[in-house]
Amino acid sequence: VVLSLERLNKILSVNTADSIATCESGVVLQNLMDELENYNLMPPYDIGSKAQCLVGGNVATNAGGLRLLRYGSLRGTILGLEVVTAEGKILDLMRALRKDNTGYDLKQLFIGSEGTLGIVTKVAMLCYPIPRFSQAALLRVSSFNEVIRLLSVAKASLGEALSAFEYFDGQCVKCLQMNGFNDLLKNLPPGRRSEEQDYYALVEVNGNNAHNIELKIHNFVEEAESHGGVPVEGMLSHDIQQEKDLWKIRENIPVALNREGVLHKYDVSLPVSAMDDLVRHVRREFHRREEIRRVVGYGHVGDGNLHLNVVSDPTVNYSTPIHKELDTEIYEYTKDMRGSIAGEHGLG
Repeated sequence: VVLSLERLNKILSVNTADSIATCESGVVLQNLMDELENYNLMPPYDIGSKAQCLVGGNVATNAGGLRLLRYGSLRGTILGLEVVTAEGKILDLMRALRKDNTGYDLKQLFIGSEGTLGIVTKVAMLCYPIPRFSQAALLRVSSFNEVIRLLSVAKASLGEALSAFEYFDGQCVKCLQMNGFNDLLKNLPPGRRSEEQDYYALVEVNGNNAHNIELKIHNFVEEAESHGGVPVEGMLSHDIQQEKDLWKIRENIPVALNREGVLHKYDVSLPVSAMDDLVRHVRREFHRREEIRRVVGYGHVGDGNLHLNVVSDPTVNYSTPIHKELDTEIYEYTKDMRGSIAGEHGLG
């Protein structure tokens, strides 16, 4: 059974006093963003598929996204739900209060339940003022341990201004180069030629004072080199367009991977220190298999959410033995590391 709620697409209200938006579950996230922008507000999350994904699906999978590091998960920002149960009953959980200790918080059962307990039809969510200024830095380092050190320095030096911390490996850049995205790669840090063993950190800061934001991100890079011991090659955005271009590098990684062959996608949560270990483990285990073209790692290193993608040649489909072998190897490793096999996209 396929149930589409795309016609439930009305934005019902925007309460600017409480910073709460109420909409039906079939609203496209980008459309909600566009409407909230009229009120100088934004949703509490942002994901790469915002032009296609529906708000109800985001709630049903407890989507995380690019800025969970700053604004937290949907469990803390969804204030109300309307849900239809399998019996056809309508549950009105739309009180949309920041504080309510009168009983169990039933809406939490439906966030991340993927429709198994009921179908979300309305959503009330807490929104945030759009920061007046933001700046991004794309930093190249030579090891994943240096990415982790960058994250520690970023948390300490940027504080509440840190809104996103993403990473991707050199194999992602190689894939972009080979699949028609060379124009984007002109925004890579200048200097030496990029290597497949490199790692990249995309750091975003925002706030309401342009001078403070610029000062913070420059101080962060200097702090990383002087006290963090991380030799950094960096590209700082100088305007909104360049910031968008830096983000396009990260956002087009899955597009480039799809062009290369059959894509096996894994969305796992791990201790941050173990994220790259899993990528390297899969490369070691499958490097002799001719069907495998590429293994890449990227994701939300700020919250330990790894997007491990394996590209195989077009002769492979999801019922062939190699796919089952990948599943077993990756999920067993994740279990051994006390991770989760579903970080933010759900189980399906």
